Order: sequence, then C-alpha cells, then structure tokens
Amino acid sequence: MITQFIEYWEQGYKVVYGIRRRRDEARLMEASRKLYYRFIRSISDVNLPKDAGDFRLIDRSIIEHLRTIQDKNPYLRGLIAGLGHRQIGIAYDRAPRVAGATKFNFLRLVRLGIDGVVSQSTAPLHYITLFGFALCGLSGIVSVGYVIYWAMHWQTIAAGFTTMVLLQLFTVGLNAAFLGVLGEYLARVTENVRGHPFVVIESTIGDGVESMKNKVFEIGEARE
Repeated sequence: MITQFIEYWEQGYKVVYGIRRRRDEARLMEASRKLYYRFIRSISDVNLPKDAGDFRLIDRSIIEHLRTIQDKNPYLRGLIAGLGHRQIGIAYDRAPRVAGATKFNFLRLVRLGIDGVVSQSTAPLHYITLFGFALCGLSGIVSVGYVIYWAMHWQTIAAGFTTMVLLQLFTVGLNAAFLGVLGEYLARVTENVRGHPFVVIESTIGDGVESMKNKVFEIGEARE
C-alpha cells in the first residue's frame, strides 16, 4: 500500500491514511473500535475519518505544523485531520500479526480513548453545563411542587422536614448550575492553552506579506 500512498501524495494529497475495513481480532473489540470512532467523530469539530489508525503517509508540511503545537497529550489523528489539508483514505484489510505480541493492553487503549475525547472536543463540558442547568430547573420545579404538597398536608408532615427537603433541593440545583458555569470557563481555557493554530497557511505568493506590500507600492507609483 505504500506505493498507493505515494501515488496519491504525488497527486497533491498531503495526508493519505489507511481505513481498516476488517481486522483479525475479537468481534467485541472490533465493534467497540467502530463505535468509538463514530462517537468521537460525532462530538468533534473536525471531520475525523472513521476506522483510520496511525498507518498513514503525511507530507513534510504537516510535520512542520505539528511541531508548532504545544500539546503534552496530542491525539495525532485528530490534530492531522484538523489541519485541513487535502486528505484521502484507502481501505484495506488488517492482516493478523505474524510475530511478537502487542504492548497496547486494554488499559492503554482506554487511556488512548480518553485522550482522544478530551483532546478532540470540549463537548463533554458543554453537556455538563446543560445537565447542570437542567438539574437546577428540575430542583426548582420539585421545590414548588413540594411546597404545594406541604400546604395541602401540613398537618401530617413532621416539623422541619419540609425545610430540610427544600434546602437539599436548592443546594443540589445551585451546585449543578455552578458546575456548569465552571465547565464553560474551563472549556474556553482549554481551547486557548492547547496551542492549536487558528488558521493554516498552505502557500504564499512571493515572499508573503512583504511581497504584497511591495506590489501595492508599485501599483501606487504606477498610478501617479
């Protein structure tokens, strides 16, 4: 497949990756991988390829962009996909291992999965925000309902019990709302400290900005 990778690279594709159509492993593990790839793609802000691993060809320009990213736990598949260069995938069947044993055990797979979700998207933090405010609203509704119930059956309810219930509901709702607000701030901090480029310049005309300034100056002189 390396020959195919090079052929696509010569056609202008900066990234050529392999898409694992089938691999020799347990059905449960294979299904888990497929489910994970689809889940992380659904929460990601970039178009992540499904069923694609690290078996790929990348152009030197991609490497230079990756060197500028200050991320201690990079999820390379997501970072490369997010750079936006021309990319294409080639489907293949993953052959069984013929020698040695994998050093990527279940715990390391879980760690990689967590790194992928955390590095690729801040959607979980937004979900926490929505859950927090929803729980706060639900606590408020339940509190109102309980006050109405107390007003109708106050003679049969022990003294102080209503106050304790309302305080607990109020505390739970308020904590959930505060947790949601903290999650939103944390999401913004995460986006700013990752060091991912806002834009990727693929090519420049001449010497870039200075060349454009000179062109504008020459046009101005010509008009005079």
